[in-house]
Amino acid sequence: MKNIRNLQTKLKSHLLKSNLSIREVERRAGLNRSALSNILQGKSKNPTMHTLYGLAEVLGCSLSDFIESNEQEENKNLVPKVPNSFPTLVPLLHQIMEIVENHFHNIEYQPNLEQFWICVKKVYIHALENHNHEIDHLYAEWLIDKFKE
Repeated sequence: MKNIRNLQTKLKSHLLKSNLSIREVERRAGLNRSALSNILQGKSKNPTMHTLYGLAEVLGCSLSDFIESNEQEENKNLVPKVPNSFPTLVPLLHQIMEIVENHFHNIEYQPNLEQFWICVKKVYIHALENHNHEIDHLYAEWLIDKFKE
């Protein structure tokens, strides 16, 4: 996340509503001590999905509360815009969805719907732009592996 301020604001708001201390949230989320405070202080500028998921569960909100505005507003290139000139090739989309699903399963990561579709869109666009409508399996694996980091 390039700009952590929006995430910090949302975390502070949810933290206040929860009436829990920073330490208690970290403990309940199973995070290392100072994980949340490092995010709030700007020391941790790129928290993992695992960290954000744990915080969302403890703070009683959804992961998308933290991700949507941050990922979509700050990383516009994460959600690719499919140009109108691109065809909708349903068989290719089906293949890509199967590959994405299988690789998420292989790395034992359960994506939310937004993450799944982001990967499908990126692999689809990559196939149309760079590989003459053929799926680049290495690109798909590389992209999906980034969610586990």
